[in-house]
Formats: sequence, structure tokens, C-alpha cells
Amino acid sequence: MKHGRSSPRTEGVSCWIGEKDWEIAPPVGCEEFDYGNVIDLFDTGIVWSCYSDFGWNLDADPLEYGSGAVVGQFRCESETTGVTCTNGAGNGFSLARAAAEVF
Repeated sequence: MKHGRSSPRTEGVSCWIGEKDWEIAPPVGCEEFDYGNVIDLFDTGIVWSCYSDFGWNLDADPLEYGSGAVVGQFRCESETTGVTCTNGAGNGFSLARAAAEVF
């Protein structure tokens, strides 16, 4: 993923997208924070996260196009069209510059 980072963890996956052409409504509790660039996937579903001080290592290697990562029940795949992450129940998200989809 050229313009973002995915961070698989045993309890979930977080994905940050740097360049996008879409917006989301402010998540509850995020009115005073930044939002819309970070999405979290847990075994129970998806949460759009708000943030202030960004704790990501933006110098970390991105998930390259055509590659994937699996940690526990979580899987992320990166293609030139975007990144898609799913949990064991089939819940997930796809992020791309053009659009975001949750399922």
C-alpha cells in the first residue's frame, strides 16, 4: 500500500491511509480530534478511530502491492487498487484513494 500503513496485531488490525478523495462523518467522540484516516478491525467488527498525536511509525515499510500479511484470524492484502483486511468472521474493510468500504 503506497500511501498508507497496516499494522496487524493479535487483537485486531489498524490501517492508516494518507491520501484519499473521500470523507466520513465524525465518529462519536471525535469532534475535537482528527479522524477519517484510521480504521480498526477487531473480531467484533470495524471502528473508525480518532486521533490527535499520531503514534504510527510512518517510516516503517508499507505492505507492498501484491503482498499480504496474516496474524491470527486477521488477513490484509495489498493491491494497486487498495488494501483489504478481513477477520475470521468475514467482517472487514477496503481502503483506496477513491473510496472506503466496510463489510
